[in-house]
Amino acid sequence: MLDESNSLFKQGQADAAEQRLNRILQRVPTHAIARGNLAAVRTLQGRHAEAMQLLQDLVADHPDYLLGRCNLAQMLVEQDATDDAHALLVGLIEREQLHI
Repeated sequence: MLDESNSLFKQGQADAAEQRLNRILQRVPTHAIARGNLAAVRTLQGRHAEAMQLLQDLVADHPDYLLGRCNLAQMLVEQDATDDAHALLVGLIEREQLHI
């Protein structure tokens, strides 16, 4: 389902991708990749506040998930919250392990 959702997203079929991701999240509510991808879908749909909340929750639950941190930092930069973005990224190079 994750691969299907990625393909649908790349084809611009956000609603169909969202359905697949929601099915994954019904089974595994904390699935990091599915939550991050759902945030991307919500962004494509223009649902920026929901995307931001998804990424904030994702980073809180999975602090070592690098892509989630980077995507949240990007959204914060776009909102001129550069200090918050910096706080998300500072020190990552010193961590022993990051989920990539």
